[in-house]
Amino acid sequence: MNRIVAKVATITAKDSLHLVECHTQANTQLYILTLELPHTLTQGDTISLYIKATAITLSLESSTHLSFANELTTTVEGIEKGDIVSMVTLRFEKQLLEVMVLRRICDTLAIKTGDTLYALLHASDISISQEVV
Repeated sequence: MNRIVAKVATITAKDSLHLVECHTQANTQLYILTLELPHTLTQGDTISLYIKATAITLSLESSTHLSFANELTTTVEGIEKGDIVSMVTLRFEKQLLEVMVLRRICDTLAIKTGDTLYALLHASDISISQEVV
């Protein structure tokens, strides 16, 4: 599970739906959409954001015309190619993220170490924890 540390900027609630806007240490903006939110979470709190390796979509270009709420500019640190899937290690700010993609996608995109890739995340694919390790 990938982890990003961020600070809560705003929380917008409507009925049982919550939109949380966060900023990383380098001021990257992230949006999280959730049904459940700890009642103790407030603006200014430092939190951990968790993202599954299978919930990250990779792109060679910026996603200005796609419906992803979050785009992280990353650098490829390493690639482990398997027969069916590949694990791509990305550097985002000071954190490493692991992304699982089909081997054929990795080959089609011709991803190599040092490349800049955009990690795209839906707001609903990010989990929030108030525990910061």
